Amino acid sequence: MIPSMKSDSTSAESTKPVTGLFQEPAGHPMYPFIVLDTETTGMGPSARIIELAMVEVNHGKVTARWEWLINPGQHISSFITRLTGIDDSMVLEAPSFADIWPEVERIMTGHWVVAQNASFDRGMFRNEWKRLGIRDPGWTWLCTVRLGRRLWPGLKSYSLSSMARFHGIRNPRAHRAMGDAETTASLFILQTDTFIEKFPDKSLQDLSKFQYGKVDENRPLPATVARLKDLVSETFPSSAGVYWFEDTHGRILYVGKAVDLRSRVLSYFTGRHNQSSKNLKMIRLARQVRFAETQTELGALVQESRLIKQYQPPYNRLLLDYQSYPFLKLDRRHPFPRLEATRHLNDRSADYYGPFASSFHAGAIHDWMLDTGWLRPCDDSTFARGKLCTYYSLGKCPGPCAGEISKEAYGERIDVLAGFLSGENRALTDSLNSRMQEAAANEQFEWAAVLRDRIRELGRVFLYFNRANGLTRQSLVVKHPRAGQQEAFDFYFIRFGLLINHGHVAGQEANREFELQLSEFREMVASQPPPDQFGPEAVDEMRLVLNWLNLHRKELEILL
Repeated sequence: MIPSMKSDSTSAESTKPVTGLFQEPAGHPMYPFIVLDTETTGMGPSARIIELAMVEVNHGKVTARWEWLINPGQHISSFITRLTGIDDSMVLEAPSFADIWPEVERIMTGHWVVAQNASFDRGMFRNEWKRLGIRDPGWTWLCTVRLGRRLWPGLKSYSLSSMARFHGIRNPRAHRAMGDAETTASLFILQTDTFIEKFPDKSLQDLSKFQYGKVDENRPLPATVARLKDLVSETFPSSAGVYWFEDTHGRILYVGKAVDLRSRVLSYFTGRHNQSSKNLKMIRLARQVRFAETQTELGALVQESRLIKQYQPPYNRLLLDYQSYPFLKLDRRHPFPRLEATRHLNDRSADYYGPFASSFHAGAIHDWMLDTGWLRPCDDSTFARGKLCTYYSLGKCPGPCAGEISKEAYGERIDVLAGFLSGENRALTDSLNSRMQEAAANEQFEWAAVLRDRIRELGRVFLYFNRANGLTRQSLVVKHPRAGQQEAFDFYFIRFGLLINHGHVAGQEANREFELQLSEFREMVASQPPPDQFGPEAVDEMRLVLNWLNLHRKELEILL
């Protein structure tokens, strides 16, 4: 696709470098800025830009627009397609980033760059520059998230959609680069208006420093807040546990966890310039703060999650609900099973593999299996018709509905897939590697690159997934030595991914105390069968336990 350039100005001057950048004439101040937005193939360092939109803003209005679809040279996943509407076919004939860079660089000359969550877009550009061997041109970046936090304190969220909704700005093309760039431009114009109004003695050149500015720390604490600080300083221990703030009616406002309770909770009353507006408001409402020791870090993490679900504190937004994590399901009762992504573990006869970190990870494997054509993708009602469909003609189905593959041969594929999902074999990734090498040998380099990226993507997914799958299928005894403390360690007893018991032992009797606890755990494992199914609260706890074990894996000793 040929990149398009559209301008709202009839004058050619609208695309020329701006001179006198920070002269602010009477009336609306000058905005020598380019507001940009990118859509990408993912979030990591290997992700590529697939769409770029830039909006020039001068004197409080949009004066020019540019947008490009970009061929990333790698596969666009179905998740990204669902989010943005951009698929592989749309960028097949589009220019590469290298093709459009000279024009982008020319347009950027003499402008500052503005973006929502600018660190992400800046990171994407730096990765593209690095691939091309281009030095960072040293643009000055402004972030509308940072500016929003300082100019409009107290908002519940500083996401693009939340700020736009708060200010009555519509974005009919959300998650497309031009729609998001235009919305960001509208917000930025409002932010600069607010800045000039609040700080009439400053110029727009001060925005760069302002976005990293601090709040005055010299103001005395209110009496109620000072009392809470003294309470924490005098009574809280320097050990692991959970804490919670209560309002004047005893309602729990917020629950948190800490390895060092005293240090963590005191941080709410110091360094106020680093506190979010949400935390500052919560502290002003709080009239009491309490704690409960858990002895161990993982114990505090699990207890925090349980308390949040139980009391639903208004200032805990991220963990209020049990997350419904995705699994992959194989139901072998059907003669020709299909692989399904599901968030419900309610079929005792089916095999489940997971939990996965996100629907993106589960979807990556599901979509890959669809692309390979190993298994049927259709639902049972379509299969029952007994007619070959489009999937077969595209090579994405072996055609069991019409007898194109025998039940025995299909069953062998299911066995290989089950072994792959259980981490017992590498047959499918080996097959993918062979296809990549064959494509490269035939000089089909673009397809080989797609296969290479798919192998890397699956490798990242399975590095995490194999740990999760193993954790939910066995019992673990974990020792976590305390740094700098001899004969002292935390212990965790984990069964089917759930934390059954935990504690801390120290001194000469540490091993004897641990062995007594371990003996009781082994008796429980031997006497209690595994549950038929796991509810959402159990799956949520599995994820917490797995994440913690993964984070500390180099420090842990696994005994069982």
